[in-house]
Amino acid sequence: MKNRYLIIALCIALQSCKNNTAQQGYSADLIKSVNEYSENEFPIAIEGIVILNDRIIMADEGLGKIIVSDLDLSNFQVFGEPGYGPNELLKPSMIIPYEDNSSVLIYDKGHLKFFSQDPITNQITQKSKFGYLLMNQKIVLEDSIISFTSPLAPNIDILKFDLQRETPIDSISLKNSSPSFFGRYLFKKGNNYISIKSYNTLVIELFDENWVLLSKTDLSNQKYIQDILKPKKESSVSVSGSAKVSAKATGTVSDAVYYKDQLYLLVYSLDKEGKSKANRILVFDYKESEWKEQGSFELLPNGSYQSFAITKNGKGIIAFNRIEGSIEMFKINK
Repeated sequence: MKNRYLIIALCIALQSCKNNTAQQGYSADLIKSVNEYSENEFPIAIEGIVILNDRIIMADEGLGKIIVSDLDLSNFQVFGEPGYGPNELLKPSMIIPYEDNSSVLIYDKGHLKFFSQDPITNQITQKSKFGYLLMNQKIVLEDSIISFTSPLAPNIDILKFDLQRETPIDSISLKNSSPSFFGRYLFKKGNNYISIKSYNTLVIELFDENWVLLSKTDLSNQKYIQDILKPKKESSVSVSGSAKVSAKATGTVSDAVYYKDQLYLLVYSLDKEGKSKANRILVFDYKESEWKEQGSFELLPNGSYQSFAITKNGKGIIAFNRIEGSIEMFKINK
């Protein structure tokens, strides 16, 4: 009898070690930190980061400009003029590469418009009047048609807009998926779509090409998510004008990236003092019809990060540390 209990205990211990091993093996080393673009301009609030060919392109919403550097975070160039003119920026907050990676779209939260950036001259020009508010989220761009969510249309799960014709097209109501008022992180996975709901919950869903739900992975019962939701530290948005919207929500994800079949989530957690910080990145693979965490790594423990991108070889991170006001480069160890 004792031997049987010993064998059972040993099996449980081995299984526990196996599970823990699957969650280990990731770490990140800081290799560079930059806290100025020039003698007169400094990072304020970088909302979007994209690595495109041999350039790192960033949207600094606080500065109201687009920042371009080389892959070593050197030779910074600042583009865009703040203002209300047709080709001027107010709060650039999102960078979206075209499918051929030749150039990018820039979404401006202040104007509710899209701009394009010439890949050679870096000249910024208005692309689309658009008119929808996009919050902390990602969108899908396919053949000049974008799929997105917006708090200005809280009852519609997925909106579509044709950038060439300057007009909304189909809207999609998702079945078996609860609404996400503040928006979703959307990514394309082959012919399928990934959706991440990160306000008041953390749910990863996979849809087919017709937006039929294939799988749902609910991570809201994870301790690091429950800890964030319990204090109910709320963020709110209020939109005035023709559409008046007011809501409050607790965010669990600061940014998300889908890179080479892996999903990276920059999640909030509580430090020893009970303060909310986003400095841990969780890595997921899609296996056996669900998203499974393969590991995680922490950036600077005293930092809190607003946005990030995966480097071209998949072995590094470019991230904006909102506490230090710095752009940081990390090496990922696997």
